[in-house]
Amino acid sequence: MISHARPLIILAVLAALGCWTPVRAAPQSTEQPAEFASASGVRWTGHTFLDGKGNRQRYYLSPGSEDAPVVLLIQGSGCVPLFAAVGERRRAATASQDLLARTAGDHARVMVVEKPGVAFDGEIGPSPGRSEGCGSEFRARYELDDWVDVLHRALADASPRAGVALLGVSEGGTAAARLSQEGFSGSIGVVSGGACLAAGALIERAYERERIGHPGTGVEETLRLLEDIAAAPDAIDRYAWGQTFRRWSTFGAACNVRALELYPGRVFIAYGTSDDGTDIAAFEDFARLRQAAGRPARLHPVRGGDHDLMAGEVDHRENTFAAFLAYAFPEA
Repeated sequence: MISHARPLIILAVLAALGCWTPVRAAPQSTEQPAEFASASGVRWTGHTFLDGKGNRQRYYLSPGSEDAPVVLLIQGSGCVPLFAAVGERRRAATASQDLLARTAGDHARVMVVEKPGVAFDGEIGPSPGRSEGCGSEFRARYELDDWVDVLHRALADASPRAGVALLGVSEGGTAAARLSQEGFSGSIGVVSGGACLAAGALIERAYERERIGHPGTGVEETLRLLEDIAAAPDAIDRYAWGQTFRRWSTFGAACNVRALELYPGRVFIAYGTSDDGTDIAAFEDFARLRQAAGRPARLHPVRGGDHDLMAGEVDHRENTFAAFLAYAFPEA
């Protein structure tokens, strides 16, 4: 851990910027569902609902019995459409939702929610995962509380009959952890997510890069950017590491392990052991403390895996999804 006072002061400022406003009851869908097939052949049903700002948003459900449990898959960062034009293919699933739906089979349905300001069936931009280059509507709404509110309302609109689980990938894990504090009671999975304070991880990585002589943003530049973010936390046209200041001041101030520490439901944490964006030691401590307190927790390390759970040429997403589904719905 870093003992330097200046980074800690900046992190305290960033953490103080996060807040949560309880959601109101979600209005019901205003359109009939529309069915379509993704490029890989998985069929999806699209639904629309009104968010807290009165804007129409979309979510999608994979086929299956209405009595089957539902997994809400929460995608990672940026403005990539859930179903995008890729080459000559149309409606290519971009958030692994097709793979999760095939892995779940008849045991569970998969639900995904489009981010506000993202067009259906649009193009993937030049910098997937970043907010730099995204439209102004998306950038204005790209912050944690707004996104969690949209997810909360989408779940309320869908009103699944059976159990619901959350599976957040990368940045999506932060949204899943926040939902755990808003009355959600099902199983929660975090895949390739951060443990606590993304800003702190950025500083530590900057120190490590300087120590071993690797290129990248140095310590002083990292601290300057964090100071700039703290001074203009709502800026949507200023960027650090490809993301808006607004995004960093909300997602960057969140702490997943703290949000999930006392959560009574099942918690599943998956990560690649070669992913430098994951604080493995923090998650190991988190799981050990939960288990000692009698709260269920399961770690799923992918040996040699990167942020996308690739270990060399081997893709470990499917077996990770299967492990999560078995843990989340042991009776399914």
